[in-house]
Amino acid sequence: MSIILQIILLFTMPQINGTGALHIRIAPVSPLKGKVYVLLHNSAETFPDKQEGAFRKQVIPADQKEIKLTFENLPEGEYAISVWHDKNDNGKFDKNMLGIPKDGLGFSKVDRIMFSKPGFQDALFTFTGGKQEMRIKTIYFF
Repeated sequence: MSIILQIILLFTMPQINGTGALHIRIAPVSPLKGKVYVLLHNSAETFPDKQEGAFRKQVIPADQKEIKLTFENLPEGEYAISVWHDKNDNGKFDKNMLGIPKDGLGFSKVDRIMFSKPGFQDALFTFTGGKQEMRIKTIYFF
């Protein structure tokens, strides 16, 4: 088989086992302004808020009560997701004088936050390839 044909087949073959699509639904989103940052982490060092080191990142306009997005061609592995609703679109995670978040936030496998953000292990899930769906609840303190 010629080299050119091998290269064409390599790029046109269906998804290889061990990869897949992770479909995420984030709700509720309120108010409908600003942006929603979704960070997919494969390391405790970047979780929950280091954008530069996140494995994947998507930034979506906060224009619907439920945000839907997909991470395509995701390899099998262990991941944690952090979500941040930048309500005033200033690119910063805002807190009040007591350190309580003004912006909305959410995490994979976490529906409630008490006194501190969850750790990487709290939000960790296993992605086994194929198609997988996850729902993340956005939490607002104000």
